Amino acid sequence: MSRKERAGARPERLAELLSSGAHAAARREAAAALSDPEAPPQRKERARAVLAALAPERGALLAGLAGVAMALALAGWVLLGGAR
Repeated sequence: MSRKERAGARPERLAELLSSGAHAAARREAAAALSDPEAPPQRKERARAVLAALAPERGALLAGLAGVAMALALAGWVLLGGAR
């Protein structure tokens, strides 16, 4: 398979990677598509969409950080004798 044939098959590859659950590989493939100056605009648009879909939601990040902060505060309170 020539390089041109491989480059043309990449949009389908992104869909295959996402459907199979290989999110890290899909992220790498999308980043490579965005950094390729010769990539067609449709491929770059699809790569942007893939990266946007794989980005964590801000609310989930904030909830996770709040949970970690509460767990650390509780552990510190118990370990420092605040529960006496």
